[in-house]
Amino acid sequence: MTVLVGPIATKFADKIKKACDNEWEFEDWHDDPFELEPDSVKLLGIGEGCLCGGEAEDEFADRLTAAIWEAHGKYCDVEVSATYLEELPTETYIKDVDDYKRWKKVNSAIVNNAKRKNRKG
Repeated sequence: MTVLVGPIATKFADKIKKACDNEWEFEDWHDDPFELEPDSVKLLGIGEGCLCGGEAEDEFADRLTAAIWEAHGKYCDVEVSATYLEELPTETYIKDVDDYKRWKKVNSAIVNNAKRKNRKG
């Protein structure tokens, strides 16, 4: 499994790595300076493991992307490549601005519902 994130501001790198590591065991991270934007990097996370609980690769890509956007607090490019080792080739899921807008809308609704419940309780 690999994830490519960014470019992002360098100050968000550790927070995004931690969010990713909470979703998957990434064994290796590479921070590559992004020359077109000062003080920014692209992150590459590499890990091997098995999806479980019947989770499909695209569902995992959605879950990992949500964790990244939550940690970053705004949109950034995310590319998740998953290889089902029993049955090659690799599937790649590239999340774009429209995916971010859909995620943000759903995430905002969940947060607002939780706030309303807390006020009533």
